[in-house]
Amino acid sequence: MFSTSHQKGLTFLILMLGLCNSFFSVQAGAFCNVHQYYWGGNCEECDATCDECTSYRPGYCTNCTDGYRNSSSTSCSFTCPSTSQFLNFRTQSCESCASSCTKGCIEARDNCNFCYSGEYYRPDLGTCNSTCPQYGGFYASSTENRCIPCRDPNCLRCKSNGDCEECKSFYNLNTTTGRCSWKCPRGCKTCSQWGTCTLCESGWSLSGGSCYCSQANCRQCGTSTCNRCEEGYVKDTDGICRAKISNCRQYSSTTCEVCEPGYYLNYGYCSQCATGCRHCLPTRYYECTACENGYYLSTTYNSYPTCLVKTFQPTPQPKSSNAGLIIGLTVGGVFCLIILGVIIAQVNKKKKLNEASVAADATGALGANYIQHNDVPNNSDVVYYPPENHPQRNFYQVN
Repeated sequence: MFSTSHQKGLTFLILMLGLCNSFFSVQAGAFCNVHQYYWGGNCEECDATCDECTSYRPGYCTNCTDGYRNSSSTSCSFTCPSTSQFLNFRTQSCESCASSCTKGCIEARDNCNFCYSGEYYRPDLGTCNSTCPQYGGFYASSTENRCIPCRDPNCLRCKSNGDCEECKSFYNLNTTTGRCSWKCPRGCKTCSQWGTCTLCESGWSLSGGSCYCSQANCRQCGTSTCNRCEEGYVKDTDGICRAKISNCRQYSSTTCEVCEPGYYLNYGYCSQCATGCRHCLPTRYYECTACENGYYLSTTYNSYPTCLVKTFQPTPQPKSSNAGLIIGLTVGGVFCLIILGVIIAQVNKKKKLNEASVAADATGALGANYIQHNDVPNNSDVVYYPPENHPQRNFYQVN
């Protein structure tokens, strides 16, 4: 049977071991990339709504992705609950549109949306259209009457919650988190973190972890010609996918219909928008209609809508580093061993003092002077070794 003092010491020891384990997790997690959290020895992806999280589930965000709002202390949303509100990218919250914006506003209180019900405002053109481009990188919101840009630039179309529904050619779509996780080898629809194909695109054949197609620049392979070209390519009269216009994402026949984010249509070509613009007006490249991640739309800084850098941005976590991880684990190991050494020494000291007290009571020497016990060894005589071959040392990191 343990004495009360032993039970207290054991409880304290268990508590300290738990703290040490938490310390190890924090040290290891500090070397995960942004949009990742540390779990089970690996760096896993957060939900698309989260810039930082404690789990892949949407309700475990500690910081929202740019372009999302804080809908609760742990959840982030892609849109606002009312059409008379706009999502302020700077504060990551919903705010009221100006009273003059009777059909709602876009990314700024007085940046009015003039599109009627059944129409969609296209920020890449600055006009109201009947549809949003199929692969333009938008969510078609019939509630807000506009094409809302997906926040992931590698996403071709997204859902109402912001999760990507289809990624650019040969990007792995994580259907759990809604992210275009990483670029796969050519022909892969999905692939492992190490670049091994697990599923090929339509018409491609899988062999030895790789996918094969006889047509060049093709996304969906056909028997004799390509069924669908990669983004930036269009089929000529011979059915061959050729690059016609630089930075064009989607073609209509042989004419560019949608440019890549950050570019605008300029007489059939794609020219670059001003810094910070996800989209801008075709006739005025400096007038932004939608902002990139990390920017917000301002209608007061200039006489035209401008995308400005956010004043407050989450500090990016450093990229993975095995060297840094080893240092973190070593420091954590030494820290824990020192604490455990002190605890054990104190427990032993108390135990011997109790034994001395019992012995004194047995001889009737209740008022006798106690013998001094120099139980704690000199620190210079104690050598602490950090744990070796820690199972979480070499967890996978995405570059």
